[in-house]
Amino acid sequence: MYRSQKSNQRKPDPVVVRIFSAFFAATLFALITPTLYAQARASSGSIELSIYDSGGTMLDSPARISLSSDDGEPGIMQTVSNDGVAWFNAVPAGSYVITVDAPGFQEASAEADLAGLDHVQATVTLQPAPEPDQGPGSLSTVLAPRAKADLDAGIAAMSANKFDDAQEHLQAAYNLAPGDADVNAALGLLFLQERDLSQAQEYTERATSLNPDNVNALLDSGQLHLLQNNSNAAVPPLQKATALAPHDKFAHWLLGIAYMESGVFEKARQEALEAIKADKGRPSEAQYLLGQAEASLGRSADAIKTLQKFVRQLPNDSYAPDARNLIAKLQTSPLTRGLR
Repeated sequence: MYRSQKSNQRKPDPVVVRIFSAFFAATLFALITPTLYAQARASSGSIELSIYDSGGTMLDSPARISLSSDDGEPGIMQTVSNDGVAWFNAVPAGSYVITVDAPGFQEASAEADLAGLDHVQATVTLQPAPEPDQGPGSLSTVLAPRAKADLDAGIAAMSANKFDDAQEHLQAAYNLAPGDADVNAALGLLFLQERDLSQAQEYTERATSLNPDNVNALLDSGQLHLLQNNSNAAVPPLQKATALAPHDKFAHWLLGIAYMESGVFEKARQEALEAIKADKGRPSEAQYLLGQAEASLGRSADAIKTLQKFVRQLPNDSYAPDARNLIAKLQTSPLTRGLR
């Protein structure tokens, strides 16, 4: 997947490692923190969520609630509730999954369908966590409103390539909540974008130390190792990310890249298929990764078919020229094993 495969120098490809591709940018930022992409879409209705504990009493402690689309659209709306009730307004028509994370409780979810309705109600009942003071449900995962606002603003600025503004907001969030894994992961991502790998490593390592199961920090760690031309080191955090978030297309895509760079072509092929499956078969750069893996496995006919479909569906993608060149190469001299 990296164009460094064509060179013995193995320099990282800034296009491949970019986070803001048309396919993956919104996905990554939706995972890291509530960027509120969904609010930018046309409004349709509201969702009211009631949260109960296992005894049937409304929750009276802080909880983080995330609303994500169930139709593959990117973006997460997120809020914090202190009284057991949460509202999501200006929500586009569609089906949604609501996830609730509260200190001392196991994560729980519910579904809500806004198709043709102005308002829907949903309920979630939380079960006690085996170890309430451990893991991602700790109090540190619920940010105070000011820190949350700065975190959101920083991510929004980063997505608009306004890195100075992003750093100002994220630093403010960090000053307020230095022990929050999401804040540290966001700063790690910012410095990854600016190619300040030393700073990126500092914040990414802090994020994974604060919460070893923070998917965003694990993704940052994998990307950092890929930028450092250390694909073998990228595999473990990305494997863990896919285990924690098995339906995350970006995590599978990055892990596929790491396997491809490491020469583990069959696993690269499997991860490409997982990324395509997670995105419900939509055209994506995962198809290019699949074609490369198939070619590297000596499955030239399959690779040609996959790559032709990729360039037909995404003719203007930044990888389309590489895909066309690989098609021509395979048609001229099919590979037995490995790209050269």
